[in-house]
Amino acid sequence: MPSTSESLHQFDPSLQSEDIAFALAELIECQACSRKNAPDRAACIYCGRDLDNAQATKLTLRKLEGWEPGFSVITRKLPIEQTALNAIASLLGIEKERLSEIAEANESLPIARVESLAAANALASRIADHGGDCRVLADTDLNAEKSPIRLKRIDLDVDEVALVDFNTDIVYRVHPNDISLIVIGRLITSRTDVLEKRRRGGKSVLLDETSTSSDESVTDFYTKDDAFGFRIRLSGFDFSCLDSERQLIAAQNFRLLIERLRTIATNACVVDYLPVRHFLDDVWEPESRKDAQGRKSAGLGKKGFGSVATTNNVGQFTKFSRMHWHLLRSI
Repeated sequence: MPSTSESLHQFDPSLQSEDIAFALAELIECQACSRKNAPDRAACIYCGRDLDNAQATKLTLRKLEGWEPGFSVITRKLPIEQTALNAIASLLGIEKERLSEIAEANESLPIARVESLAAANALASRIADHGGDCRVLADTDLNAEKSPIRLKRIDLDVDEVALVDFNTDIVYRVHPNDISLIVIGRLITSRTDVLEKRRRGGKSVLLDETSTSSDESVTDFYTKDDAFGFRIRLSGFDFSCLDSERQLIAAQNFRLLIERLRTIATNACVVDYLPVRHFLDDVWEPESRKDAQGRKSAGLGKKGFGSVATTNNVGQFTKFSRMHWHLLRSI
């Protein structure tokens, strides 16, 4: 008499038109939790650990929370044939039109963030089967928690660039020819202040809501051997290095400084974040948080419980600039 587990996998023609189950001998045992998995899986369906399975075809593309460690699949080239793009869109679970827009942008962009290296490599391999070219980067490679060194001053010269740390005044000196990457962008922050009156039963009545936003010019640049880089922010920067070219408006000074940096850093690849920013939100979402402010008064007798929700793209921009440094290193 067959065992209970064997009988569960027997084909019953009265219930099914065809046998679609995997045979017990085909199942793969997870080395971490010892449970059986389908032979087409790259990661265990129960505990999420990578499976030692070279034949994996079924990919786990669960959307990760921001705090979960993951691996980003970066596309460096997508096919132009619509049939291939449709197949890749189906594989990623995104709209065909969206993938076509990414392909037309002709830029290196993240197209998925998954929970295991095996799943990321399998996805990159499947995309390569359709004519694409991808690179896998771990969250630890991008290291968005550690921002580039913020600078408060730069002294530019054709023989040396002196970089003054914003917080410590430590001076770093690099040769202009060693600057390999310049990434131009903006740091964007939005804030919503809410005042609510709470009632019994868990219901709340909105008393007041105010939304504000701000943005600031930013530029990251990297030397060929430094994965952390340097950051110039518009606010708090000393533009005295511009000498007689210095303008009254800080935004103009920022543009002049970056132009001068690009002029002397002749070996640097220059990348602009803003034209492709909207493609990043699907994979690297902007950071958001909501903080309670307790009981507050908003004037005219309005009293209630306040909260503030903020969103910013600092981490996203850092990932974008670090991604390009790693891609340059792999060329």
